[in-house]
Amino acid sequence: MFGDVREVDLVWHYLVFDREIKSKRKPHDLLELKSGIVQLIDTIERAEEENDFEAEESGLCGWWRVPVLMPETDAPCKDRPDAA
Repeated sequence: MFGDVREVDLVWHYLVFDREIKSKRKPHDLLELKSGIVQLIDTIERAEEENDFEAEESGLCGWWRVPVLMPETDAPCKDRPDAA
């Protein structure tokens, strides 16, 4: 895709703190990162094919806007139309 690119800088702009943080990776580090990302994608795609996405309760459950998708927990599901 970008075969002619020799170097990539990752830059985070923290506007609220008026800071800029730069990160560089060596080619070996990028290959390891790519390998890990490909493995994660494979895991997600396999779970999608097998419809194997287990709900995991966390501190974010109260912010969940589609509680019907997480029936395992009572807290976000109390407003579900089908809740008893």
